[in-house]
Amino acid sequence: MRRRDTYCMAMLIALFLCLTPISAPAEWSQEPMAGGDVVMEGSAEGLRYCVERFTEDGARCYLTRIQMEDPGKQIRKATSKWHKNLMFPSDQAKRMDVKATIVINGSGFVCPDYPKIPESWPGKNKSYFYEPLGSLTVNAGEVMRKLDGIPFYGLTLQEDGLHMHVGEDLDEVLAQGVLETWSFYDASPLTLGEESLVDRAWKFSNERECRTVVGRLSDTEYFLLTVTNKTNAGLTLVHVTDWLLSSLRPLWAYNLDGGASSALFVRDEKGTLKTVYGNKVQTVDIMAFCPLE
Repeated sequence: MRRRDTYCMAMLIALFLCLTPISAPAEWSQEPMAGGDVVMEGSAEGLRYCVERFTEDGARCYLTRIQMEDPGKQIRKATSKWHKNLMFPSDQAKRMDVKATIVINGSGFVCPDYPKIPESWPGKNKSYFYEPLGSLTVNAGEVMRKLDGIPFYGLTLQEDGLHMHVGEDLDEVLAQGVLETWSFYDASPLTLGEESLVDRAWKFSNERECRTVVGRLSDTEYFLLTVTNKTNAGLTLVHVTDWLLSSLRPLWAYNLDGGASSALFVRDEKGTLKTVYGNKVQTVDIMAFCPLE
């Protein structure tokens, strides 16, 4: 091959490499994943979502899929006043400095109506009133509670997004750079990889209830499963876990507070944060999915 031909070929290859993206964006399918109907879909800066409504074992459910460019910055938390009060999830969302696109209820909590604390916790029940469950609580990078020697079962927000922890040492968790935490019961982790973690002998696992489940599908895509009682009395955790493993196959899934605390809000095209389900009782915190700022 002559020098000129070689030069031209090199230039064509260089041009091709410049025009070809290094990595293609993740596929985003708004087709129903649960065999239901897409009732809401939309996008915001660095975020897109799809809300699907379906019926499972007689219970009306909502599957919300959310894809974000930077989950570590776009997943946020708002809370009630520490040890002072509870707030409706919608009111907590209004206190945020960004207009969240998707909002759900978050941690379980201790209060006069739900005063029980784990036997391993030090002190009296009332010492934890109006605070979330979990041996570790971090709000906006500040450690609010750290019960040394009691493993952490819950979720943390880190630089790259949400992580689930199953009985981990508190110092090891904090060493990962925790920005926020959410927690419920110790048995709230539902799936990890293709494995079920649900305690099928636990009475709570076999009660039909409203549910709020969050899980991770990939580095940038998450899902929310909201189980309501609009057509029946919810689903058991055993049923939910089996459904997740057979239908979604998530990297992990975690059961947040449910029952009357369950709530799902979606901001519509007009900019209104609409209640899809819940907002019936006051809670301790929320999890929000937000546009890039």
